[in-house]
Amino acid sequence: MTINRACCACAFAAVAALLLGGCFGGGGSRRKAAVDPRYSNMLHGRFYRAWEQPAGLNAPRGKISVPVDVQIDARGRVSNFKIAQPSGYPELDASIRAAGRRVTEVEPPPIAGTGGAFKLRIFFDLDVKR
Repeated sequence: MTINRACCACAFAAVAALLLGGCFGGGGSRRKAAVDPRYSNMLHGRFYRAWEQPAGLNAPRGKISVPVDVQIDARGRVSNFKIAQPSGYPELDASIRAAGRRVTEVEPPPIAGTGGAFKLRIFFDLDVKR
């Protein structure tokens, strides 16, 4: 079995644009704030580079996508990293959690969402090829 690490920046940018369009606002205002997609892409890249994908995962051929909710405080500390929907493969989920433990600090966000935190959902995609 061969596992191909594939990260499509274009697909991520589209998902990030959808997520970011309705997720962030400043203070108590209902007005939506614009978020620079470069920051979201940087976050995605940092976590992806820290991810050591499991070798020999006993999974059927195809793509496994695991959503992770990430929260960055105003100083750039990762204050939350949580798998939103487990993959069903404990080894894969453990490898993603390990990536979250490796990245503890990033550049401060250009803006913070409600409560002074920048929240984002990223997807860890694994292509299983047999």
